[in-house]
Amino acid sequence: LFEKKWDLLSILDQICILPALEGQCKRRRALKYYNESFILGNVNIGPVVIWEDEEPIDMLYNARNALNLTYEDQMTGLNEICKNPKTICDRTSAEIYRKTDINIKEYGKFGNETCNRNYAGFQYLSSFADNKIGMFVTKALKKDVAKMAIEQPLLGPAIFWVSIVMVQLVLYIFKPLRSLNFFQRAVLYIFIFMLMGCVNYHVIEPVDDIDKAMYLHEGKLPDLVIYEGDEPVDAILQWAKEASRKHHPIVRQPIHDSIQEDVCERSTLTCTRKRAWEPIDMGSITFFRQAYKI
Repeated sequence: LFEKKWDLLSILDQICILPALEGQCKRRRALKYYNESFILGNVNIGPVVIWEDEEPIDMLYNARNALNLTYEDQMTGLNEICKNPKTICDRTSAEIYRKTDINIKEYGKFGNETCNRNYAGFQYLSSFADNKIGMFVTKALKKDVAKMAIEQPLLGPAIFWVSIVMVQLVLYIFKPLRSLNFFQRAVLYIFIFMLMGCVNYHVIEPVDDIDKAMYLHEGKLPDLVIYEGDEPVDAILQWAKEASRKHHPIVRQPIHDSIQEDVCERSTLTCTRKRAWEPIDMGSITFFRQAYKI
């Protein structure tokens, strides 16, 4: 199952319901490798447990740094683990840095993309769409014109401006209201402002968690992972190209430059250069069923 990249839990559920295995499935996480007394660089590091979602090289890298061992000791230990046909090793380089939760919308051209509203949360309330009015409003909000209006950052201020203009028209049309003094007019304007604010809060934004979830979903980019032996700038450019191919043309914008600055100046990694090398595929050498790039 490891080799075929199948969903282990779905297979496990089908097996554990068998009457003969009732009460036998005591965990839902499989062991990839286990050794009660593992020797690494002539040092007995004790029991080694590697679970299905872990890589042996990452465990060995941490053990090597903790025990002040050599790179040769690390790779010898990797070969010892991976030569077992039952142990699937996907990598020969340890993960030394990972940047998660990268969102394309955090790197906008104009700096205000995070203020854009993408969805009016109330249109997703099932209770709202149960009545006829709710169905009509929900259907209207799905039109392109409505979506463009919702995405406009000035939608909220525009609503307040229109309400103030309407109040001014009412004061001009009805003669009895013309006699209101400055203080009375100010109180009326404040009341209308607060009223429209309450309407905006309770109608336009009752489910802002949905807005946030969709914002994160639409702008989500893959994690940036840097492995041992990689120059950070090379890994960043490779990540940017892969993200551009699958998600968004971010290489055309200085997003990866900002990430490079963040990695080189705010992490423990050492950056020896700021210009990336273009990789040339020279193939690989296979040793103990593990591919090592040339």
